[in-house]
Amino acid sequence: MKSMLEKSVKVIFIPKIKQHLDCKQGRKQRVVCAALGCVGDSVAQRREAGTRRAAAAVEAAGSKKKPTAAAPDVAHDFTRTFKQAMYNFFFYGPVQHYWYIELAKRWPARAFALTAESLAPFATKVFLNQALLGPVVVSTFFLWGAVWSNDVKSYPGKLKRDMLPTLRAGWSFWVPASSVNFMCVPTKHQVLYMSACSIVWNVILSLNMNKPAPVVAVAGKKKK
Repeated sequence: MKSMLEKSVKVIFIPKIKQHLDCKQGRKQRVVCAALGCVGDSVAQRREAGTRRAAAAVEAAGSKKKPTAAAPDVAHDFTRTFKQAMYNFFFYGPVQHYWYIELAKRWPARAFALTAESLAPFATKVFLNQALLGPVVVSTFFLWGAVWSNDVKSYPGKLKRDMLPTLRAGWSFWVPASSVNFMCVPTKHQVLYMSACSIVWNVILSLNMNKPAPVVAVAGKKKK
């Protein structure tokens, strides 16, 4: 799996990204993708804030002491949002642009063509979307976060701990979304459709990227 991902990034994605960076239309698409990353991360941060408030309310309800005031919300982390936007701008935007173009070239199919002949290319594209693109995006996004935080040593552990749960969450959303895309959306509109869907994907990525590592108990420490 690792060698296949490395080959895909080096041979397929990197040359296309360089080409996309020099393209005027590509710059516009990257800006849109970065903006969607901002929206996704902002939604994720609001969801985390809501979870914290709910947990605080449950804790307060079970406590004998009455809270004097509600705990203030944590301020929006703009650095975190910017980090996700830059990943989308420099990597995810170009990759998904050329990825869907390449899929359409290799396995062409007409929208709403629900025939036996269209089943094979449709199934192939849905499978490749999750089996190849998904792992590439998750692994590079986690690496981006590790490099950004100057904590590359934590990257292997992050992959081992959170990559599969992130992919599972992505599969539960992307399999139906990709099915609609390849079955019903005309080729020229597929990148736009998937970009809109990527708001949900950005929420999933943000939540899992910023998931705190589990606290390791100190060996030999006895409970009182």
